[in-house]
Amino acid sequence: MANLDFYKKHLNLSTVDEICKALSDTLIETNCTYDFFVNWTKVTKNRDAFKYELALLKSMKNSSDPVSDFRDLLTKYPEVVKVIPILLACRDGLLKVLNSIETGLQYN
Repeated sequence: MANLDFYKKHLNLSTVDEICKALSDTLIETNCTYDFFVNWTKVTKNRDAFKYELALLKSMKNSSDPVSDFRDLLTKYPEVVKVIPILLACRDGLLKVLNSIETGLQYN
């Protein structure tokens, strides 16, 4: 049986049916499409601005040794690092990289 204490105390609801009805009654309908959640203009701009860096990363797709190949890629093409925060959607543009347990580095 569900624990109804929270709902009784905070929402004055005492049965599962009341909780379900309250949830159903307060759901908001929306006409939002994926455009609401994703700024496609920005995505396209970043894709175009970093097409070479993205191509370098894409070249690793079928790597048999991705860790070693990624390390080599970053050594030969350090400019690839700047697209990683974009791919990970890091808002502040910083990527924390842990080189060892003792130290952490930040790349812009």
